[in-house]
Amino acid sequence: MIINNLNYEDVAFIHIPKTGGQSVFSALNSKNLNQHTYTEYANHDPLFVLEKENSLTKCFKFTVVRNPYHRAYSHYKHFNRVNDTNYTFLEFLNFIRQGKIFDKTPMMLYTQTFFCLNSSGDIGITRVYKHEKLHELEKELSVTLPHVNRSSYTEKHMAEEYCDEAKHMVLDLFNLDFKNFDYSTDFDA
Repeated sequence: MIINNLNYEDVAFIHIPKTGGQSVFSALNSKNLNQHTYTEYANHDPLFVLEKENSLTKCFKFTVVRNPYHRAYSHYKHFNRVNDTNYTFLEFLNFIRQGKIFDKTPMMLYTQTFFCLNSSGDIGITRVYKHEKLHELEKELSVTLPHVNRSSYTEKHMAEEYCDEAKHMVLDLFNLDFKNFDYSTDFDA
């Protein structure tokens, strides 16, 4: 497969939760690229796990990341829906801070950076696409992304629930993601 004028034997999509991965998998399946991917939707395997079970030396390894403020809020809404609970956003963030595990949503504890680390502890992704610029992924992989599993909240509703304490907690909990994926720490940016 040729991507950005480079030839790769295989494609591996590292699916970070709450970044649009179901849409990416749907597009890959429609293009029959699924036979080249090493991950399955339900697994959310980080790169270092995939490396243990696969030879990824000539593989195009890609992922999608999302603004940590938006991803945390999306994860919160998903958390309440899947666990059939009605916790507040601050309670949810405190669960993450405490490392509290919920059987149906254990991945909420991990940063996006965690999923991108290779066996050496470095970010080993060939290409990181941003959720906010998915048109780049569509162009480079020659796919059209359907909008699967759309969130039901609005930007206005999210902004209303983001008090100063929540903003500071997200900055603290996901500081590596802000740094590693070049996201502004300014909430209004």
